[in-house]
Amino acid sequence: MNEAIFAFERLTEEKLTANRRQINELSAPIVSIQEGIGVLPLIGLIDRERAQYLMEHIVPKIPSLNIDTLIVDFSGILMIDNQVADQLLKISSMLKLLGIAIASTGIRPQIAQAMIHEGVNLSTIRSYATVRQALEDMNKSKAGK
Repeated sequence: MNEAIFAFERLTEEKLTANRRQINELSAPIVSIQEGIGVLPLIGLIDRERAQYLMEHIVPKIPSLNIDTLIVDFSGILMIDNQVADQLLKISSMLKLLGIAIASTGIRPQIAQAMIHEGVNLSTIRSYATVRQALEDMNKSKAGK
């Protein structure tokens, strides 16, 4: 009887791990929206595991997408903790080293307050209220060159 219970628990844990992996894969698509510009819409809860997934699996794919600027859209995120914010800043730093500019959009007031309270410095990242606003600004910048 105990062996059956342990086997069931092991199978359940394996299914949960597979489901988490699949959710991570589906919840972080990079969408090319304009030549040289992509959007990474973040949706749901960003925990340490998901931030690590972004670092290990999404970031390495970005240079092959031929984008100069990545807009990270936080409008689907309700809350973020200090560790995750630091991980996202590391992702930003990695992309900058690869020559890819980062812009953030959709940061809610509660998230901004929490980041400031935790001492997370986002001043190096261009921020906009919406993806549309970011695109308009980027298009103005391109037209001015």
